[in-house]
Amino acid sequence: MARTQDSGTHAWIAGLRRFEAPDTRKVIIQLADTVLPYLGLTALMLLTVKWGLPYWITLVLAIPTGALLLRMFIFFHDCCHGSYLQSPVR
Repeated sequence: MARTQDSGTHAWIAGLRRFEAPDTRKVIIQLADTVLPYLGLTALMLLTVKWGLPYWITLVLAIPTGALLLRMFIFFHDCCHGSYLQSPVR
């Protein structure tokens, strides 16, 4: 028996069309709100070690720093696939 799609599915897919076009402004914002906090937290972690603060403070800072590192990996991985910016190759 063949499966048919209702008009609700088509409307849902049509609603996603606006996300297909790359938006340079959004890319710059996402890059800034990922890389800058990552660099700031990494520097803060280094300073906590330099200042001789307890290691648990550094480890607590490592949690959001690691999450931002993961987000950066995903971001740059998607950049390699051409998901964020217009490319003449496409």
